[in-house]
Amino acid sequence: MSVVNKFIDSTNFLTATAVYDNINLTTKATDGYYQFGGQYRRQVSGLLLTATVCSDCFTFDSLDYVSTNSNDLCCLTQTASQYFYPTGLTFLTTTNIFTDVNLTTIAADGFYSEPNGSQFRQMSASSLGSITACPSCTTTLLLKYSSVDAFDLYCNPPSSVNYYVAFGQSFATASQIYQDAALTTVAADGYYKDAALSGSGYRIMASGSLGTIQSQVTCNTIFISGVGAACTTFCGATNYTIPLEKNTTNQHSFIEIQNGDVIAGATLTSGWYAYAATSTDTATGTYRQFQLDTNNTIIGIGLCSGSNCVIP
Repeated sequence: MSVVNKFIDSTNFLTATAVYDNINLTTKATDGYYQFGGQYRRQVSGLLLTATVCSDCFTFDSLDYVSTNSNDLCCLTQTASQYFYPTGLTFLTTTNIFTDVNLTTIAADGFYSEPNGSQFRQMSASSLGSITACPSCTTTLLLKYSSVDAFDLYCNPPSSVNYYVAFGQSFATASQIYQDAALTTVAADGYYKDAALSGSGYRIMASGSLGTIQSQVTCNTIFISGVGAACTTFCGATNYTIPLEKNTTNQHSFIEIQNGDVIAGATLTSGWYAYAATSTDTATGTYRQFQLDTNNTIIGIGLCSGSNCVIP
């Protein structure tokens, strides 16, 4: 057998109708037998007959397959099936995958890998793609976290941070969440909620294990003014707005606020503030005053009586 350069009228030897001597496909090759990829075809009167596998010209292999995507292939449990290549080739070197020993039926389009492999190849339009590394088998979750309690999680909302769970899991179904995409570092114990879902419940991580979903908590809010020099600042003729929404770390309502309560969130300037149950102003609303120290702790409470300030 000699190796010769010939040309066909197809991208695939199996679907070609004839073999030619020139690239312009104007001169048909001499009748006879032509072989490519472990299969041969006879050309008679300038036309190729059906393909036949050369004796022992195939290698079989067990492969995982899905029609959907590489994540499903690499990250979900699959059941391997038997496929075939031309003899001497492997999954990494073959140019095509077949479902029969005659190497006549090209495998279905989709994603293929060796069992428990870290690489895959995609079959598209009956053409086998290059070797590609499997994707990371994780799902990224954008969560809010508090180490304190559920009130802190909902009422003093922290920044949203990416956490990770096993592929295919969600915040609702995962038993653990991780700080890294490799799923090696379990996230800290504490309180977690899905940052993308408003009104959603929370879960408590304890000893590295997530508990059941708990109902969201309701936050008690108050509204405060800007800082004043004294309690009596807010008892004069000048009208001050009370527009800033805040809450205490222990979720006290307007009427419940007392000395020792702490205003949650960013540190405020120490001094006196007017506060109310709703966004209002000192000319028309019901309000009181409290004094904050440098740690956002309430150290005094007052109430206007005319132009004076008294303890309520």
